[in-house]
This record gives sequence, C-alpha cells and structure tokens, in this order.
Amino acid sequence: ALLPADAQLRIKWPNDIFLDDHKLGGILIENTVQGSRIVFSVVGMGLNVNQTEFQYPTATSLQNRSPLPDGYNLPGLLAALAERIEARYLQLRANRRTGLQTDYLARLFRYHEEHWFLTDNQRFRGVITDVDEAGRLQVLANGMVQSFGFKEIAFEL
Repeated sequence: ALLPADAQLRIKWPNDIFLDDHKLGGILIENTVQGSRIVFSVVGMGLNVNQTEFQYPTATSLQNRSPLPDGYNLPGLLAALAERIEARYLQLRANRRTGLQTDYLARLFRYHEEHWFLTDNQRFRGVITDVDEAGRLQVLANGMVQSFGFKEIAFEL
C-alpha cells in the first residue's frame, strides 16, 4: 500500500486529485471533436510524488503524507499506476459503466456533503448529488438540483 489506511484519496470535480484535503495532482483531458462526436482524446496526469515543499498551502505529495526514507520509486509507482489505469480502461471497453460511475461517485470530493460554492459571484450552500453523462456537476441548493459545467462553479476550500 502506498498510503496509510486512513488516507482519503478523492477526485475533486472536474480534474483534481485530492489526498485528504490537499491537492495531490490533476488530470487534463483534451478532446478532438467532429460534429457531436469525440474523435480522440489525449489524457495527461500529474502527481506530486517526492516533492516536499510547495508554493500553495493546499498542495501535498505522497512523500509529505507517507514519507519513505529514500522517497518513492518512480518507475515502480508508474508501473502500478499504469496497471490500475489499464484495468479501468478494460472495464470501460467492456461497457461496465455503472460500476465505473459508482466507484467515481464513491471517491468524489464532498459528495453528499453540504458545503459552500461560488457561481456568478454568488456564494451558496449546496450538496453534490451526481455528475451527469455530459460531465456536469449536479448540486442540490434551495430545494432544486442545478447543473454546472467546467468553470461555472467553484468550491470554497
């Protein structure tokens, strides 16, 4: 195990990877679209592994959370990560999306928890209830579920 049992690895919608309440890394996806069809996607991922000092107080690394005397072995970590990504890709190829969605929501940062959000310079309390098929965040606020696309809503951390 790379992390202690009490560590909480979460996905902060839409593309951040959080360890406990700190940013561990992120995922960037660039799609090439023709009409309404995605032709191909390029996916990049960055993880803070052995770095121990950051400019931002909300950032962390594996080494900060679970120190190893000589740091983490990067080739071994990459191999383990690639194996897990391949397993999820094969799950997607087998059209087992329900399981993917369930697992995603189980790791979604602040899922089913009431927190403060910002949209159009308005601050409000809401509860994340889902992420729809288009990737929009579903937030229950004032008795109504609202959908938010990328950069339409911000989390107050």
